[in-house]
Amino acid sequence: MRTSIVIIISFVLCTCSKKSDDTAVDHVDATGAAADTVATAEIPYESLFVLDTYLVEETVDPAEVQSVFTGCAVIVVPSDEQTEEMIKEYGEDDFFTMADDAGYYQSMAMELLDSLKVATVSAEKPYIRLLGSGDTWTLNFRRKGLPGWNIVFFHQEKVPEVVPAIEVTAERIKEYFEMDDL
Repeated sequence: MRTSIVIIISFVLCTCSKKSDDTAVDHVDATGAAADTVATAEIPYESLFVLDTYLVEETVDPAEVQSVFTGCAVIVVPSDEQTEEMIKEYGEDDFFTMADDAGYYQSMAMELLDSLKVATVSAEKPYIRLLGSGDTWTLNFRRKGLPGWNIVFFHQEKVPEVVPAIEVTAERIKEYFEMDDL
């Protein structure tokens, strides 16, 4: 069922038409300040999967925050704005190839998570707040220049991990979520 939902979401995102307005719209965060617009080329690849890259220190509008209280894998897909930006940056053909690949690896990761009984939560708001036993992390996956597709492993007793879908393995899931071999 989850795989079907991911495929449908990926298809909908891929078939969205580009707005005819060619003017760039600056992303503004909940405080009204312009969001960080660091280009992807300026962020080293290794940093794209480091938690600190996504941490938000400033106060954000609670209406823009999705809170996660239990251990799970948070599934992030591009917002409409991110999709439009990627189409502009890469062109439609390359974007659709990239979206197809990302959707495939993300659905494979979700199937693996499901088979190991790890709950998944879809990121529905611009900010994700992970509430652990001793710490809280507020993450922004919607900043320009960051990957549109992500998976975040979250366990209340551990620091969350941002994991590229292609690197999600049974061993990595079991290690992070402290599972015995099934």
